[in-house]
Amino acid sequence: MRLLPFAAVLIHALAWTAAGASTPFPNKPVTLVVGYPAGGTTDIVARRWGEELARKLGQPVLVENVAGAGGALAARRVARAPADGYTLLVGSVNELVLTPLALKTPNYKSSDFRAVMLTYASPVVLLSNNQRPYKSIADIVGAGRKGQQISYGTPGRGTFHNVVLHLLAQRNGIEMLHIPYKGGAPFVTDAIGGQIDLIVSPVVSALPIINAGQLRPIAITSAARSEALPQVPTFSESMPALQGFDYTVWAGIFAPAGTPAPVIDRLNGALREAYQTEALQAFVRTSGASIPSAGLDPWSAQRFVEAEERKYRAIVPQLKLED
Repeated sequence: MRLLPFAAVLIHALAWTAAGASTPFPNKPVTLVVGYPAGGTTDIVARRWGEELARKLGQPVLVENVAGAGGALAARRVARAPADGYTLLVGSVNELVLTPLALKTPNYKSSDFRAVMLTYASPVVLLSNNQRPYKSIADIVGAGRKGQQISYGTPGRGTFHNVVLHLLAQRNGIEMLHIPYKGGAPFVTDAIGGQIDLIVSPVVSALPIINAGQLRPIAITSAARSEALPQVPTFSESMPALQGFDYTVWAGIFAPAGTPAPVIDRLNGALREAYQTEALQAFVRTSGASIPSAGLDPWSAQRFVEAEERKYRAIVPQLKLED
């Protein structure tokens, strides 16, 4: 009788293997879940990758926007989905790392996901409304020290945008008014319209706005200047209190934990093939983004996310962003 449980497990495993062999993955549409409204950086990346991924998989790839809570609603949706490879998260540093660290009740954790591949990394640029007098971080800090109200918008509490702008204010001894939105596109619209003073945005989505003269670039959050915006200084160059400031955004494709390794490998292979297409190469070249070499295979992508989690765990909980 003691052998029955083992026998049952063995039969179940053999049955799954047999089923998988007769119906190779994928045999129906794959859904990419995005935690922000259409038009934001993550949505743009998802749709460009989705087009090429569909060709490589031979199945439609749908993009589903589940906006709200800084991407947490989308992350919860995927974390609770069947671990079969058909529902995937286009997740960024926000959903995978920052939200679980910054918010008290995200109802999921980073370990609920398994990395398939990283799809982009981008420097981030601080932008000001054109009618505001801010042309440098020194201008912002000077206004803050005089008690002037300075507002900034983000796609939600605990997001990358919230973290870097909170650090900017904290390290320079000023206060800024945080206005959270449900996604990137709405707060960009309000920044252009003058409802808020400042935002940060990945260069990949900020370039069209800057080139159209709609917002003024002030500084880059990463250690090095952006090749796409070489004239814009870094945070570290801008103020002594920001020496060593080095934060970038990244995103990738993530499956629910427990997704079988053959399915992960099939998805990764298709994504790597997609990356070799001229369409995606051109997109990466012209957007100021890149793909971390450490994130091309599932194992290294997972290690990359874990390293980022350790980096932010050392600072984010102390910021009390939910207060």
